[in-house]
Amino acid sequence: MYIQKRIGRNRKIYFSFSYDDEAGKRIRLKKDQHPYFTDLKDAEAWANSQEGIRASKKAAAAKKLEWKKAHYNFEDLLKKYEPWQQEKAPNSYKENLSYLRLYVFPFFLTEKHSSNINDWGLHYQEFLTFLKTTTTHGKKKKHLAYATQNNIIRSLNTFLACLKQHSLVDPTLVVKCPRYPNDKLNSRDFSFVINKNERDTVFNSLKFVDIEIAEFFWLLWHTGLRFNEGRAINLESLHIGMVKEGPLSEEMENVNFGEYFGYLYIDRQLPKADIRNEDNAVEFKPLKGKKKIDPKYAKVVPIKDKQLWNILARRYNAGKASMTRGVFGKLKSSYLLFDVPSLASITLKDVYKKLGLVYKGFHSCRHSFATYIVGEYRSNFLARTITGHKSSAVFDKYLHIYEEIARMAKAEDQEIEEIA
Repeated sequence: MYIQKRIGRNRKIYFSFSYDDEAGKRIRLKKDQHPYFTDLKDAEAWANSQEGIRASKKAAAAKKLEWKKAHYNFEDLLKKYEPWQQEKAPNSYKENLSYLRLYVFPFFLTEKHSSNINDWGLHYQEFLTFLKTTTTHGKKKKHLAYATQNNIIRSLNTFLACLKQHSLVDPTLVVKCPRYPNDKLNSRDFSFVINKNERDTVFNSLKFVDIEIAEFFWLLWHTGLRFNEGRAINLESLHIGMVKEGPLSEEMENVNFGEYFGYLYIDRQLPKADIRNEDNAVEFKPLKGKKKIDPKYAKVVPIKDKQLWNILARRYNAGKASMTRGVFGKLKSSYLLFDVPSLASITLKDVYKKLGLVYKGFHSCRHSFATYIVGEYRSNFLARTITGHKSSAVFDKYLHIYEEIARMAKAEDQEIEEIA
């Protein structure tokens, strides 16, 4: 770092500081970027301390990027992996890239100094231990959930699969890293379920804070939709009448599903980022785990709750009125029934806090819906079809939770009085 003695307009001596950046360009620090010194020794001492800090940061950055210059050029490998994985998993490929950079590469290349991918299988057990003991990279440091660990392992396995396909590794040496079994992942219990009394209490409190978020909460509880699936409901989603003939219709008849007012047709969701393009059309993405928006991946959700139907009908009619005025153009899909911000969970959390209840997020609505539909109709097929769950383990998990809730209800003390 360079020091220059200067004289200010007030004729007082001060010192300025500059340094050469990576391109060799001389950069001078602004006055608010360094202390004010009048003594050269003090200025030199501060400059030396900054040199130490810069050297330390440079060394840390160099160590972090060591893996780029090893047996393989890992940046080039990522360039091959990104389009390959994007085609297979358009919704999650960016997450996989992030996991590789934040967890997989730092472990194998920095901690184990194993730049030869063909040898990575020798360290899988240590890698699993590393995932159990490491923490997240956000401000709030916490241990990784089992599901997150599984997603990191999946990113490793898909990366290896890509390299195999491109004949860049020995397929006899490179094997999959084992993932956690379902019983680890499906560890939620009745404490994650929003029962009907709690639902009503939270809904009524939310109405005084934000009516749209309140009605959105009611929607998710009665449909089991994921957060961004619910946000994507538009004028094309709501339908009057019965579900057309097919396996779902037959199963609903078999389990005596009963009357319902209509149904939602869900084949897409909203991204987490901006939802409208320059033409005000909504940018959708495929449902979770699906490669594209396609009728064969769609799910149908019947609406049995009268209050929910009225909410949807009112919002549908308001959307039609906006379309008549041409607010967002002529496409029905551009008129969303709910304009709920991605940070709506903050409002929900505040309401839970004011009520003195243990917070349960919007995704708990999905678990609650699945629990009650499994408990009431005892149908694995019905639950999986409506919620869009992949795993058949959903039935056993949610039936167990429903029966546990029922047992707790029976065990509660009651005071029974005669009616006058």
